[in-house]
Amino acid sequence: MQSKSTIIDLEVKQVVGGDVYIYTKDQYGGLVYMGERISAADFVSMFNWYRYQKENGNEDLIF
Repeated sequence: MQSKSTIIDLEVKQVVGGDVYIYTKDQYGGLVYMGERISAADFVSMFNWYRYQKENGNEDLIF
């Protein structure tokens, strides 16, 4: 039996005041988790981690 992987999509929105909200969706666009709030600084850290991964050969990441 072949395992089926789930594709997760992160939708990022910044609101007035600087907070960043992340909405996690499945491959069909259905909302999995709503409203993870992170600071703008944490978002920059997350983006830098993504960039580091891409530069070091992890080509499967999509942002």
